[in-house]
Amino acid sequence: MRFPQSHRLYLHCIVERIVAGKLHSDGRRCLPLILLRPTGMSRCAEAGQATPSNFLLGVVDRRHVVDQSLIGQPGVARLVCALSVLSLQTPPHRQGLAPETAATEGYASTKPFVLGRVQEVITWEAECAYLPYESLYTEFLPDIGVGVVGVRTSMTADDLSDVLGKDRIEAGDWIELARSRIDILAFDPVE
Repeated sequence: MRFPQSHRLYLHCIVERIVAGKLHSDGRRCLPLILLRPTGMSRCAEAGQATPSNFLLGVVDRRHVVDQSLIGQPGVARLVCALSVLSLQTPPHRQGLAPETAATEGYASTKPFVLGRVQEVITWEAECAYLPYESLYTEFLPDIGVGVVGVRTSMTADDLSDVLGKDRIEAGDWIELARSRIDILAFDPVE
C-alpha cells in the first residue's frame, strides 16, 4: 500500500511482540500481528489524552516490514487506518488511541478508537458515474497526540452528511475513527 505523504506519518513506539500469523486461505501468505506500545506523549493542550499508559496496539503486517530482530526495539511506525467508521467529536475533544473494549493486561487493541484533529486533507474525490449513489473517497492526516497517522476511507454522501452534518472533512476538524483496519507501512528503529 502506498499513501501520499507517508513520510509525515509517525507513531513513536516499541515493538513488544510479534504473533506468528496463520496461513491465509490462499495458501501463500502468513500475516503476523505486530504488537506496538506507543511511547509518544500528547503535545496538545486543548485536548484530553485518550491513550492509556498500558495500551498495546495490534496491527497486521500485510507487507512483512517488521521482522523478529526488532522485538524490544524503539522506533517509528508509519500507520494508515482504512475502512474506518468516521465521525466528528463533540467537546471535550480528545486525542490518542482508545481500546475498543475494556483493556485487560496483555490485551492488544486491534481496532481501537482513533481520536485526533485533522491536519490536512490530501485527497477528496466524489464519484457518481458508476454507482446509483454518490460515493466519497478521502485521505487525510489526523494528529492523534501521540503521533500522526494516515486515514484512507470512503463513504456515501448521505452517510457523510448524516454523520458530519456538513459536506466534507476539513483541516481543524476533531474526528473519531472506529473499527479501522490499521496497516503498518514501515517501522524505522531508533537508538
